[in-house]
Parts: sequence; structure tokens; C-alpha cells
Amino acid sequence: MSPYPFRAVVAPVLALTTLVACSSSSSTAPEEPVNTLPPLVAAVWYAHAAEGQPLPALVAHRLEQGDLVQDFLDSAQVQITADGRWTRRLWLTRYRNGSFDAPVPSQEAGTWVATDTAYIFTTEPGGVRFSLASLTPGQVVELPLRDVTRGYIAATVRTVPPPEMVVGTYRVTSVRGVDVPSAMYVINDHVEEGRTVSIHFIVDSARLVLFGNRRYEHTIHYSEWEGPNNGPPTQRRFRWRNGDFGEWRRDNTLIRFESGWLQNLRFDGTVYNRNTMELLHGLSHGDPAVPVRYSRVELPTIAGR
Repeated sequence: MSPYPFRAVVAPVLALTTLVACSSSSSTAPEEPVNTLPPLVAAVWYAHAAEGQPLPALVAHRLEQGDLVQDFLDSAQVQITADGRWTRRLWLTRYRNGSFDAPVPSQEAGTWVATDTAYIFTTEPGGVRFSLASLTPGQVVELPLRDVTRGYIAATVRTVPPPEMVVGTYRVTSVRGVDVPSAMYVINDHVEEGRTVSIHFIVDSARLVLFGNRRYEHTIHYSEWEGPNNGPPTQRRFRWRNGDFGEWRRDNTLIRFESGWLQNLRFDGTVYNRNTMELLHGLSHGDPAVPVRYSRVELPTIAGR
């Protein structure tokens, strides 16, 4: 049992699913008899949202000795097996004053049985019980996940896995389809001190960090070179660094960024999988956007999935 116990409990309905609370027997006349419910289909249910937000979702925040502590639900799943067992796992990430603090995993398990009116789930140990009137693959269900310190997390779950998480640290791998270091811009026919040369702005490295609180940090290191007109770069003139930060949001494979540093600076791109994305941006505000590909790197200070 995790030191951070969450428990799934009864919740309202989404889509076609009806959740009903367990109740004691009553002396009132019984309802019309119903057929015994069939065994549950073995499946894994995945969280797609929490508290009305796509994952990673802010599910709790508080002050601890003057520090702002925020908990984000990264992912959750409930696995149901044909032998009458179930397991629930949660992965949360904790931030302190906007910086990664610690992962907060949680797990519980138990048994389920089908009665005439509901599926009854029992946790082990502890014996906490909850029931579902229906749980069929393809439905959308909202389940509260309980924690004694944070209260309830209202998680929307389905049997279809959610989009891959993108929280993490990425480094540039190519610009305009060419491995870095590579030119983002080349200016030919540039006249300078009586000479006609080419100016090359070459990206040496770039780092993009996506945090669970929907903030990002972006740093680009690039060099300015010159060379013969319409020719290759031969002499480096300057080294530069541009930095930016702001907010990101994702809609399936589309990811958008809005700067909190440079007014009206926005760019977007495509998420290909958990480890790769291609963005359209320039070196700074007002530059023509070009395709820049990023790949994930695993760093201990950034919480991924």
C-alpha cells in the first residue's frame, strides 16, 4: 500500500454510465427482478482528464510554510481482470514554487463480484467498498479518486488510452530537416564594407522544457557566420543566445505556445509521440517560422510519465 492512499469511490454519471451507491437492505417491497449482471470484461481504464482539465491536470494546491505546493495528476489507470481482481494506479507530480519537487505514486487493489444489481468492488486491505451499475468498454465514466489529504479527484476514464504525455525536457535535433548544427537562415548578397558575402545563422543547440503546470522555458544558442556570397560559412562572427518562457497547451497532436516574455509571440507544432515533436518557430519575435524538430531527454529534475 502506498503512503499516499487514494481510493476510488462512487461518482456521478458521464455518457451512458450510471453509478449507484451501496445501500443496506430495505423493508420496502422489492423491485421487479432483474437478471444477474454478466461478468465484467477484462480491460484497462485510463484517465483522460481530471477536475475538468486534460492531463497533466492541477488537482490540488496549498501553502506549506510559505511555499506554494501544487499536485498534478500525470496519469491514472484501473485494471480489471477476469479472475475477479482489480488494481488502481495513480501517478502525480508535486511542484514547489513552480519547480519539480517529487513524484507521488499511489496504488491500491482488491476484488470485484457481480450481483443482481451492481458490480461490487472491495479494497484490500481495509475493506472499503464501492459499486457500479454498469462498466462497459467504450463508455466514458467519471470516478472520484480519494486521498485523505487532498480530498477527491474527479477523473474522467475510458478504455481508450489518452494522448501521450509531453511533460519533460527536449533538445533540438534538426532544423529544416538537417541535423544540428544547421542553418535556420541564410542571407545572400549581403553587402558589408564593400564586400558581398553570405550571412548564416546557425542553430548550435536549443532546449525546451515543458512543465506540468502548463509553463515552458525555451533557450536557443546560435552562431552568426559569414562566407563567400552564395557559398558555405567559413568564419564565425558572433555567438548568441535567446531565451523565452510562457504557457503551452495541447489538443491531441497539436501543441501551442504563447510567450509570457515577448508580446504577441506565439508558435505551434505537431506532437508525433511521447519523445518527438516538430515546432514552427524562428530565432526570435518576427522571424519567419521554420520546422525545428525536438527529441526528449530524461533529466532527474523534470517529471515525465
